[in-house]
Amino acid sequence: MKNKFSTVFLLLPVLGAGACGSSGGTQQPPPPAPPAVGVAHQPAEPDPLSFPGEPGLTAEQESERSAFANSAEFTNQWSLAEIGADYAYARGYTGQGVTVGIIDTGVDSSHSAFAGKLHPGSGVASSACPGGICSFSPIRDTGSHGTLVGGVIAAARAGNFMHGVAYEAELLMLGIQLGSGQPVYRPVNLSNPGSFRSLDEQGQGLYRRFGSATRIINHSFGYEGVVTDYTAAQYRAAFGRTVDSLIQAGTPDPEKIILVWAAGNSNGRRDAQGNLADASSPNLTAATPHYFPELKGHFISVVATGPDGSIASYSNRCGVAADYCMAAPGSRIHGPVAGSGGDYRSASGTSLATPQVAGALALMEEAFRGQLGSTEMVSRLFAAADKSGIYANRDIYGQGLLDIEKATRPIGATSAALGHSLDGPAVAVQRTAIAAGPAWGDALQRGLAGRELAVFDSLNAPFFVPMAGFHAPWALDGGLRMDRWFARFLERGAGNPLYAAAAAGALTVSSAAGVAASLDRDEGEVSSWSRTPGLTNAWIGLGTRGLGIAREILAAGERARLRAVFFVQNSAITRGDRLTAPGRARGAFLGFDLGGLRGHELAFSAELGLLSESERLLGAGARGAYGELAGNTWFTRLLMKRRLGGGLEMRAAAQGGYTAGEAGHGLLRGRQRVLSSAYSAGLLWRSSAPGRSDQAWLVVAQPLRNESGDLQMDYPAGRTRGGGVLRETAFLAAAPSGRQTDMALGFETRLPSAFGSGGQWRLRLEAWRSLEPGHVRQARPENAVFLALSREFAKNRP
Repeated sequence: MKNKFSTVFLLLPVLGAGACGSSGGTQQPPPPAPPAVGVAHQPAEPDPLSFPGEPGLTAEQESERSAFANSAEFTNQWSLAEIGADYAYARGYTGQGVTVGIIDTGVDSSHSAFAGKLHPGSGVASSACPGGICSFSPIRDTGSHGTLVGGVIAAARAGNFMHGVAYEAELLMLGIQLGSGQPVYRPVNLSNPGSFRSLDEQGQGLYRRFGSATRIINHSFGYEGVVTDYTAAQYRAAFGRTVDSLIQAGTPDPEKIILVWAAGNSNGRRDAQGNLADASSPNLTAATPHYFPELKGHFISVVATGPDGSIASYSNRCGVAADYCMAAPGSRIHGPVAGSGGDYRSASGTSLATPQVAGALALMEEAFRGQLGSTEMVSRLFAAADKSGIYANRDIYGQGLLDIEKATRPIGATSAALGHSLDGPAVAVQRTAIAAGPAWGDALQRGLAGRELAVFDSLNAPFFVPMAGFHAPWALDGGLRMDRWFARFLERGAGNPLYAAAAAGALTVSSAAGVAASLDRDEGEVSSWSRTPGLTNAWIGLGTRGLGIAREILAAGERARLRAVFFVQNSAITRGDRLTAPGRARGAFLGFDLGGLRGHELAFSAELGLLSESERLLGAGARGAYGELAGNTWFTRLLMKRRLGGGLEMRAAAQGGYTAGEAGHGLLRGRQRVLSSAYSAGLLWRSSAPGRSDQAWLVVAQPLRNESGDLQMDYPAGRTRGGGVLRETAFLAAAPSGRQTDMALGFETRLPSAFGSGGQWRLRLEAWRSLEPGHVRQARPENAVFLALSREFAKNRP
């Protein structure tokens, strides 16, 4: 079935039982009103709130936004683009889980736009509500207006002609009898307050029916008559019960219902005597806070704009209501037609501008998970409104033109609260990152997965950021990954340039890793195959190469040596905004070598030392909102070498560490305890035949891995409407899910001299296999094979 639509012009309906004109029926014209007080134009003040220059959508969100913006349902409702609704949709906000209240003529629940969208409390109110107690009959539309207005708020996005601003919101529609607009301007007469008693009791009953089911109520109706023509005493005498219901005395401001009201369509109209209506301010009910200031903060009066963006010719202006008034598109707005089953029509009026604001509030309610207080919601909507150009004129546009795009993104800088109050200490989240060293594997990623950090902007609105997005890469990963394998392969084949140590008596100076490697060599040995992965000190390999100094303290010939080693690692390395190798470290250890046992067939080495990390914990570093990490690790390493004969040698190393750390100045808290380990074992063979220099090796190793312990994190997960911070405590396990096991098989030989002349050629072949690489359980194994052919050139001597 094709969607059909027609165009009508809506005059703001009049609240009244059986009324059929814009005056409310048979009431007499009011006595002459005092002269209206003119409101001088106020120049716009500089906006103290700042917005990012761009909406900040990810590439995926931008694609989603474009899909929305180019859909037929979206383009058929021009107002959606005008208020930036496509940006809110791209951020995932559709009104889902939010209930919007409406007082209107009811709704046609059989229309396809409302399938499954009506709250069970919906119904048509009785005209008589003695003592503020109404009875309700099943929902229907008594005059077509409510179906149109309800559709602008929440018509489903189901491939129809249009969809609502908050197209997945629920509607709690309370139907009443409304009058229709009349061409003659007839202000309401409040001289006989008793005549409004029934309507006043009905108003009381309607708000009682809403209860706590919603925080947003749309009012696309009202009485004609500019607010400045009446007094607070007149208003209360006629509608005292309703006024008390609107004020919601005794309800905390954060919990009050937000009242959204159409400003009126009186501009350009004339009364029966031909006098032009005063539309410089909203009509009576739309500016109730003018009489009762306690309503300010949870009351919004809405004027209408046309497709050209300027105030609509028929719309009242904000005037004396400028502090709580704003503009929204109201001309040629489409909505469902009651009784049609699936047709749509276009209409104009502040009745159609008001549901744009109510729908925007529903998107905000979802975006901030109902955690913003009512007055904060309204303040934010006003702060985000467009106040540039013509919208700086407060007399006409009040707080400016509705902009839901800005209302659903951070205003100013964002921060993470460190306490239980939004007024307490906080830390900025810019440049926040956490990076796990190789020993942690996927532990932090798993611990952060599914967790959200609540960050707050300058107006204390919560934004929920997946913590996994703060995880940064670790450039100095000691795991045997493809790029690291190739680098190590080149290092072993280049003699000893990387780890070259300068010997000065009993003193050795090199890089930290170079000193560690040199301690594993036999006296005078220069072969590359002895530097096997996993055999060197694992804690020295946690950071950059830095500087190492080793000194022999005691020696007993070839049988025993005692050495002292001191090393430092370079300070932080950063790339852009990502943390890749944080912190500085320094350490020292004593190494004891016991050799020459069983005729030099057996040798042992033992090391005991301390690694002190000033800005990291076992290689894991943090910055920004996470705070700081620091730790001291006591470690030990035992190495055994045994010659088996025939050039074959067995080597094995076992390493263990205990880390005591601290975290503070951020979300990571308390004292940390972590146990870690590494091991390796290998068979090494070297040809003993005269004139041969063949070598082969087989090594199995586990890189440094955390075995137990955790990081404690106390983080904001949201807020209360009253301004309290909701916090959660998590213990992030230090042990990764898997255990990386690396195997290396290599062979090296010098080719016969007949292969070439003028120097000797060397062939090296090495194969690597890593199981559960990165200590990630069930990770795909990684394999590599390297082949190198090198040539040595003889130096000519005189």
